[in-house]
Amino acid sequence: MCFHHTVSVCRGGLLIALVVSLLGAAGCDPPPRPPVADRHTNPLVDTLSGSGEGMDDPAEVPPQPAQDAVADADTAVAKFTPPAAGDALSVPWQTWDAYYIGDQHIGFAHVRATAEADGGRRYQLRDQMTLRRGATKLTHQVTQDSLEDAAGQLQSFTATLHNGPAVTRVEGTRRDDKLVIELTRGNEHTTQQLPWKSHYHGLLGVQQSLRRDPLLPGQRRRIEALLPVQYQIGEFQLQATGKVSIPMLDGDSQMLTEIRSRLQLGPAGSVDTYLWIDDAGETLKTYTPALNLTAYRTDQATATAAVSADRDLLSLASIQLQGEARLADPLDVQQVRFRLTATTPSGTAMPAELPELSAAVGQRVETVADPPSLHVLVRSGLDTEAAVAAVGPQDLAANPLIDFNDRGIAAIVKALAVNPTESPRDTVLQTVGFVHEFIQNKDFSRGFAAASEVALDPGGDCTEHAVLLAAILRSRKIPTRVVAGLTYVPTASGAEMMYHMWNVAYVDDGWLPIDATLGTIAPASRIALVTSDLSSGNEYECLNPILGVMGRLEIEVLTD
Repeated sequence: MCFHHTVSVCRGGLLIALVVSLLGAAGCDPPPRPPVADRHTNPLVDTLSGSGEGMDDPAEVPPQPAQDAVADADTAVAKFTPPAAGDALSVPWQTWDAYYIGDQHIGFAHVRATAEADGGRRYQLRDQMTLRRGATKLTHQVTQDSLEDAAGQLQSFTATLHNGPAVTRVEGTRRDDKLVIELTRGNEHTTQQLPWKSHYHGLLGVQQSLRRDPLLPGQRRRIEALLPVQYQIGEFQLQATGKVSIPMLDGDSQMLTEIRSRLQLGPAGSVDTYLWIDDAGETLKTYTPALNLTAYRTDQATATAAVSADRDLLSLASIQLQGEARLADPLDVQQVRFRLTATTPSGTAMPAELPELSAAVGQRVETVADPPSLHVLVRSGLDTEAAVAAVGPQDLAANPLIDFNDRGIAAIVKALAVNPTESPRDTVLQTVGFVHEFIQNKDFSRGFAAASEVALDPGGDCTEHAVLLAAILRSRKIPTRVVAGLTYVPTASGAEMMYHMWNVAYVDDGWLPIDATLGTIAPASRIALVTSDLSSGNEYECLNPILGVMGRLEIEVLTD
């Protein structure tokens, strides 16, 4: 069985690449500090410090009163202040950050700022992580090059996203009140227009805002900025909670201002990240609790030193099942009722918040007051009453990921037509079985391959099964979408809900959930978090709801 792990995003793996690139969140009381092993047990700290002395417990300083001109996060959006000569954004400058999951060094980020002849600024970013998914190690890399004018307004950008062997190229150009975004993957090309407002920030919006005008304890700020990797506008709510003594990578501590940054990801939830800045507004450390992911400001040699990816990141995006009830046969169950309860992320002071699950095929959600929870009833089989968007042209169209105009997919469709079926439903089930058998190399060696890539080299995990199935069915004139969510998986340490992707196809006046990874109609042992036609060509859009629940939910099976 093949379950795709979400860590191929937030500036690194899908999921981690996305989280790291966003660096978002807001806050109340300062949370417990992410621990750093003492010098007796951490070889890296021993090497950097050259000392065997233990590290003192970080001292905490109470939040200080708010200063003048506090921007209320509920009422104000931080506006642009054009940079002046000699200000904190003057160029050139560059920074290096080292990424860690727990005590494992997994990658780095490098940002370089230079001046343009017309007074504008160029920002170049390289963000790289090496992750283990199953038995396979993959390197995920994002490179970005953006131009801003002398007033700090984004003018254009280019980006290349390497997710394993998959490569996506994105170009954006400002045209008056629009940002035209062109995405290319293989031979497929899409163009979108994003409305652009004068107060929007560019791809380094949070960092630039803090460098230009550092937040003081008690202050808040709301920033709308272009999100790396997703290339949509996101809202960051920042709150400086106080000054604290924070352990750094070399084992020493620094007195820094703590900021909780919250990036709202729509109704599905939000991503919270803690930032610690110095008096000049430089972000010297960040911590994303959902992934236990820390970034430390350091030098080039330390940031780019050899990485270790020994932890199985497939389990990072999983949720241990609570309670005593278990499914006897999760692959052949027709109805399951789950209870979702909000929990405070480990090591933080964030409030427990339930996500707003969007409507999904075969899934009904009920909000329960006592205890506060969501009851999710999932049924297998055809759903003729699903409250989802009506079938549209995008459900039959080719795009950079579902690229069924490829010759390899056309050959598959032609071969399948040799044995015609009696009904659209039979066509769907025939295709599901074919894709299951066709992808014989079921592994985690790919990040998120396009359908044409899978047709040429039939290997991969649930994402490859889902995009190939969608491509073949759309080519056979059957509307098809992909669904990402959590599925029940028995493991040696107990049952878990793990990230998974499957499909829904429109037949017999309803949507039928199907799973090519299993080769059959999808069982009810899953929770849908997002349904997409993938028309944007950007696979990262399927990850937002996953980010919104990681580390923030407890799930149990109800017996009733």
